Amino acid sequence: MKMLIAVLSVAAVLAVQSCKSTSTPSAEEAPALSGLVGEATMVTIRGWIDAVDKTNRTVTLKGPRGGTVTLDVKDPNKLDAVAVGDPVVAAFIEALALQVKKVPGATPGVTVTEVRTRGDAIGRGRPRGRRHRDDHRGRPKGADRDHQRPSWEHGDHQGERRDEHQGSRGGRRGRADLHPGAGGHARPGRPMSASGRILAAAVLALLLPGWALAQDLQGTLKKIKDSGTIAIGYREQSVPFSFRGNDGKPAGYSIDLCQRIVTGVQQQLKLPKLDVKWVAVTPETRIASVVTGTIDLECGSTTNSLSRQEQVDFSHMTFVDGGSLLVRATDKMAAFQDLSGKKIAVIPGTTTDTAVRAALQKAFVTAQIVPVKDHREGLTALEGGNVDAYASDRVILIGLAVTAKDPAQFAISEQYLSYEPYGLMLRRGDAPFRLAVNRVLSSLYRSREIMQIYARWFGKLGEPGNLLIAMYALHALPE
Repeated sequence: MKMLIAVLSVAAVLAVQSCKSTSTPSAEEAPALSGLVGEATMVTIRGWIDAVDKTNRTVTLKGPRGGTVTLDVKDPNKLDAVAVGDPVVAAFIEALALQVKKVPGATPGVTVTEVRTRGDAIGRGRPRGRRHRDDHRGRPKGADRDHQRPSWEHGDHQGERRDEHQGSRGGRRGRADLHPGAGGHARPGRPMSASGRILAAAVLALLLPGWALAQDLQGTLKKIKDSGTIAIGYREQSVPFSFRGNDGKPAGYSIDLCQRIVTGVQQQLKLPKLDVKWVAVTPETRIASVVTGTIDLECGSTTNSLSRQEQVDFSHMTFVDGGSLLVRATDKMAAFQDLSGKKIAVIPGTTTDTAVRAALQKAFVTAQIVPVKDHREGLTALEGGNVDAYASDRVILIGLAVTAKDPAQFAISEQYLSYEPYGLMLRRGDAPFRLAVNRVLSSLYRSREIMQIYARWFGKLGEPGNLLIAMYALHALPE
């Protein structure tokens, strides 16, 4: 008796919703599967990517017990979305009898062919513990289902069946024709012996990271996909990180990073166009704007702190800075104690505000804290003599001094008040979107393109310091 290997293209929901080792198709899926298989078992395989061969266009998957399966990938672009170590979940239909038939109404997706055990495919005899199909006649359906499961990883047994003749673990070789948009169809393959089991991959569209279908998106990515728009928050006066330029458009170091993130998200979602809705935020409104969904990503000069992580999440660090003081060059303020009895302007509720108060208390210095609305108001107060110093992050103070009417009248204290690791804010608990953001940042850091962006906005300050270079290196994560 000869059998043919067939190709199935079945609804992608099978791979996602099969969380157990074995399962039976749902009521909605049953009509499509009816007539396709005789005795069958839905098997969910969990593992990870063991190897990616871009030259030969193959991906090798590995189960926890060491069994492997290699798939040929037709579309080489899909290989760019995966990396060794990425987790995978695949759903297979294991059948003793398979009837070739086009699946009506099958979800367009991915086609997989010729997935079978090595020993069975070669036809070198019957594996240990296997019985001829005739031995099962008259037995209840599914009675010997355990030994029908895939050999590389299955169910609670999680064992690998060794090929008696090869003495190796049952690796499998298959072919994955990745061509989204292809409807369900069937195609014959090589004949196999009656003892060989036929394995047809029900779904591979969601097997690898980055291959999820649109309907499986959730959170911010789904919102962006559905609307075709991403909302980005920016600061109007946080030079040189995020500010409104002379042309009225957002500009700055953080804005450049976010522009590249927009491009990365657009490519990931395969959108022909992605509009950006720019929303101005302030230190008082930025966190609330993220939490309420007014903006999807905040691109300013926000310090990542544990207290803020109680409300929002942060991307990889984008910059490392420290709090300091901008003073008039004519004032002699060599030490923090020189601020005794002076007025210090600061934006309330910021990490610099907390750092200034802590430093004053630690040094037993009494000074008056003057709240200001934003950086420009702080600089104006200092220029007009209403305060003796303005406290903020050092790089921001440099930007303010450079853009002042008379830059020569200002000086920046050599003392640091705090450590300020910057990051981009996004909604808490949205791991897929956070990964999309971090993937772009890591790519920038790996390619050294970040140095071009740095030079554009901080070139006058010279080369980046060792701390910043180390930060870039630590976040240049591989794919």
